[in-house]
Amino acid sequence: GFVTDSIEHALSAGDVARAARVVEKCRRDELAADRWYAVERWLAMLPADVKQQRPELLLTEAWIANCRFHVARIPTIVESVERLLRDQTAEPTVWGELAYFRGFLEYWEGQAECSQQHLEESLSKLSGEKSPYEGEAELMLGLALSMNGQEDLAIQRLEDRIERLDPAEGQLLSRLLAGLAFIHLVCGELHLA
Repeated sequence: GFVTDSIEHALSAGDVARAARVVEKCRRDELAADRWYAVERWLAMLPADVKQQRPELLLTEAWIANCRFHVARIPTIVESVERLLRDQTAEPTVWGELAYFRGFLEYWEGQAECSQQHLEESLSKLSGEKSPYEGEAELMLGLALSMNGQEDLAIQRLEDRIERLDPAEGQLLSRLLAGLAFIHLVCGELHLA
């Protein structure tokens, strides 16, 4: 449970790869608890060249940029991850995170259909993983569907997911509810929002 100490210990021993693995292993739980600032501190402890060689660390930087609303940083990070993954194998969740960021960026570029496709791909790889990324993908998919003129489908999907959700999944629930509220606001349904 002493993640920072573990990272410091590995770095003191000159084992940068081990320190990077600690961050990769522990990032999801911290991000799921909305403690992205702790993960940001861990990343800052690692050498820049190590972060540039590891897709999960780069994706972690993208999540932090997302939390800080530094959206302009994300395209460069996504390009770096894509370049790395051409030569490496990765877990499905890593591909799911990458698909999320593609869909996220396409949404903000007004490309509703492409965004929807990438976000659906993201959810197919992230569902059931109990990851913090699933909630973000659900929220953005709802917005992409709404942008694509499918508000009713977006609302129905989010409401169905909320009904099936374990109440202990607070982070996911917050994103699903946010998606509903945003869609109702965009549609001018203030009383429902």
